[in-house]
Amino acid sequence: MFSVAPRARIVYVNVQVIDPDYDLSANTLETLQRIEDNYLLKLVRREFDGIASNMNDALVLYDQLYELQLTRKSEVVKLMLQLAMDGLQGTMNVYVLYTRNVELQLTNTILENKIETILSGKNDKTAMTNASGQIGITRTFTLAPLYSYYIMLYGMPVFGVGFDLIKLELVRQVLLANGIDPQG
Repeated sequence: MFSVAPRARIVYVNVQVIDPDYDLSANTLETLQRIEDNYLLKLVRREFDGIASNMNDALVLYDQLYELQLTRKSEVVKLMLQLAMDGLQGTMNVYVLYTRNVELQLTNTILENKIETILSGKNDKTAMTNASGQIGITRTFTLAPLYSYYIMLYGMPVFGVGFDLIKLELVRQVLLANGIDPQG
C-alpha cells in the first residue's frame, strides 16, 4: 500500500524593510513642519511681516536639517532636506529685504518731511495787509509719528480691527533708529 504524505502548506509573509535613510524621526518631522508653518507658508501667501523674525530660531532649524543631511546616503532624501534648507534661507532673505524696504520708505518720508519743514514759510509773501472778509476756524489734531507713519505705509486700519501690532513695532523700530520719538 502506498501512503501519501500530507501536503506542505506554503505561507507567504510580507515583510516591510525600511531603509534607514527614509526613516525620519518625529523631531525631524516637527522641524520640517515648523519651517513650513512659520516660514514657507508666510512666504507663499506674501505675509512677509508674519515671517518668524528670530534669526537664531531659523539657524537652529537650519542646523538640525544640515546635521541630518550629513548622515544620509540617499540622494532623494538629501535633495528633500536641501530644498527645505534653501526654502528657509530664502524666506529669511525675503524677510530682511521686506523690513529693509519698510525702513527705507519710512526714512524717505522722514527726510521729505524734514525738507518740507525747512522750506515751509521761506517763499511766503504777504499780498494784502488791509483786507476784510470772513474767517473760519478749523480744529486740527496731529497723530503721534508712530501712527502717522503707519497710516502712510499701510493705510487706515479696518474699522473694529485696529492697528497691526507687528507692523506698529516695525515702524516704531525704524523711527527710533532715525532718532524720532514714536510718541511725538
